[in-house]
Amino acid sequence: MIEKKKGQVRMMETLAIMFIFFILVAMGMGTYYGFKKSSIIQEREDLFAKKAIDVSIKVSFMPELACTRGEAELKSNCIDVNKLIHLKDLMKDKEFQDYFFDLFSYANVTVEQIYPEKKEYVIYEFPKPNWTEVSETPFVVVLKDDKKTIGNEHRFGVLHVEVFR
Repeated sequence: MIEKKKGQVRMMETLAIMFIFFILVAMGMGTYYGFKKSSIIQEREDLFAKKAIDVSIKVSFMPELACTRGEAELKSNCIDVNKLIHLKDLMKDKEFQDYFFDLFSYANVTVEQIYPEKKEYVIYEFPKPNWTEVSETPFVVVLKDDKKTIGNEHRFGVLHVEVFR
């Protein structure tokens, strides 16, 4: 009878240890899940911000808008105002709209001239239906107007890119 009680006590000890072990494993898995979830959310936010920066860079180096020096050398951070105005007419064509959608997806891209006078040029406007978040990236650029006969041909502006999720 004493041996039977010893066996029961050892069985209860084993069950208690296994129970505690599984509780600790479950707590560890819950903690890991919490950290992993927050890391995935942070990575998602980083990718969303990176998408806005990528669109800004694409616009900055588009041959359709870039200022050129001489034959084909591009000026950095420069947008040609004459090309910008002409691009508005091209955007009426469905083929160009599809081309820009492939480049920018759901986004708004505008150039705001801030000096010498304020003006706004819309490059691309395609907001996502039922969007939940927007990421905006401002980017300072120089605007060049070759046709300007009086005064300085260079102006200052800000490239605004809004990407929708």
